[in-house]
Amino acid sequence: MAIEALGDRVVRVGIIGTGTISRSHARNLLACADVDLAACCDIVPEAVAQFAGEFEVRNTFSDYRELIQEDLDAVVVATPPFAHKQPVIEALEAGKHVLCEKPFAMNAQEAEAMADAAHQTGLGLAVCCSRNRFRQEAQLIQEVLESGVLGEIYRSRQVFLRRRGRPGFDILKDSAWFLDFARSGGGVIADLGHYQLDQMFWHLGWPEVVSVSANVTRNVIEPVVPSEIKNDVEEHVDATIRFANGKTAAMELSWITHMEGANGMWFYGIQGGVRVTGDVVLFHDLNGRPVETKIPPARRFDPSNVDRDFMEALREGRDPVTTADQGVVISKVIDGIYASSEQQAEVKIT
Repeated sequence: MAIEALGDRVVRVGIIGTGTISRSHARNLLACADVDLAACCDIVPEAVAQFAGEFEVRNTFSDYRELIQEDLDAVVVATPPFAHKQPVIEALEAGKHVLCEKPFAMNAQEAEAMADAAHQTGLGLAVCCSRNRFRQEAQLIQEVLESGVLGEIYRSRQVFLRRRGRPGFDILKDSAWFLDFARSGGGVIADLGHYQLDQMFWHLGWPEVVSVSANVTRNVIEPVVPSEIKNDVEEHVDATIRFANGKTAAMELSWITHMEGANGMWFYGIQGGVRVTGDVVLFHDLNGRPVETKIPPARRFDPSNVDRDFMEALREGRDPVTTADQGVVISKVIDGIYASSEQQAEVKIT
């Protein structure tokens, strides 16, 4: 969706939520040329005061409704997932472009409402699940896929397993909301699945999803989270996604797994394949003989580019990565993963 370009003037930005992830946004925005981090908001007075002092933010608020009435061009919503929908919609209705943290929404219904608000206002709404697209290996994969050397892709697969890494327990121990479905909207899928699905769908050209078959596990992999800590989210998921073009993609993610060395991405084409397990390796034929070619990195990419891309998109009047409509697709797939696991059956995505 085309938006009115801001051009070369200073872009005034406010941040809603001043937790850990907001500091990453602040650093990235301040590294951009002609960006003024003018306001911040948090319901915890000490948190917003500390953030404002750390990043020299002039205007502070305890209510996001006051912040969005300020003379701002854009707002970053960096609250926990349960507090995304209303600030996003109200900021758009107040005339502000919005960059929303992932997961985009608690479910597809919320995501659609947020995307509808962007369409109705004609303003930009981007989702932060695009971070993986800027990684070095992701850029290399995309270059290979776009070159056509693999031929038609018929299958893709990705695995990302942590040995120990449950937010709110193993790591980020001050962020217990990660383990509370009512606040997080999910476990490892909400935390990592948005990144993985966004990258995979981008590589595949965002084909239409028709169905999902999946299974999730909750607090069964030892050592389990003690019962005195609320934990009703999944720790492991495996899913198969079917597209309208007849192709399939598989995804496996985990916060805690008794395994090492299994992570990677694989793309199967009719003329060649790519494996990314640290190195990017192309499998193809040369003069009728199967060969392997290691593809050296051409340059480095900064995952923080999600903020920079958003600023550049506003200046140029173009779509950012990831768009609200793409965020809706991801939300529908994630809803489908939970439904499939509960029903123990493949479910349709509409």
